[in-house]
Amino acid sequence: MKIYVAIAIILLSTTFTSAQIDSVRSSSPTIRISNEYGEQCGSYVEESQLYFERTGKVTEVLNANTLLFKQKSYGGNREKGNFTVTLAGIETAGNDANIKDFLVKKLLNKHVAILGNTKEDADTSFFGVISITDSEGDKILEINRHLIENGLAKFTEPGYFYSVSYVTMCIYGQLEEKAKKENLGIWAK
Repeated sequence: MKIYVAIAIILLSTTFTSAQIDSVRSSSPTIRISNEYGEQCGSYVEESQLYFERTGKVTEVLNANTLLFKQKSYGGNREKGNFTVTLAGIETAGNDANIKDFLVKKLLNKHVAILGNTKEDADTSFFGVISITDSEGDKILEINRHLIENGLAKFTEPGYFYSVSYVTMCIYGQLEEKAKKENLGIWAK
């Protein structure tokens, strides 16, 4: 009898957990389940690597693809910290002044979410995908994507494997091809 009760509890908790996950997926704009280049790039759901999302403020823009970031604590689960973040997938392509001005205007002292992994746990610098967020943490604008999609920067692979999602990097490559075809920004003839 005890075995049947234990199995029932496990099944009920699994069902409840699946329902919670489905609820979060459908209501949260920060969780992406599909992408417009799924055929070429695969799926976020199928990608096996996990990435940290850190939230906080940009305290300084160092250059056209590097900034200083002050992470806030997550209910004591993750300590506050200062990080140097390089925009993953971004090659400034001689457009440094325009990109730095854009980053200063859009990011300096703004709330952001940064998705990316450090190479080693103790590292204070990493490649990241940076999104401006509103006061409730919802993403407003993904900076890396905006730069590539609008022809302000070229796409390049990040400096180390699994720093950010392979799917995201594949999408950036597709967006660069689209910007080239549409002669946007640095691709204008």
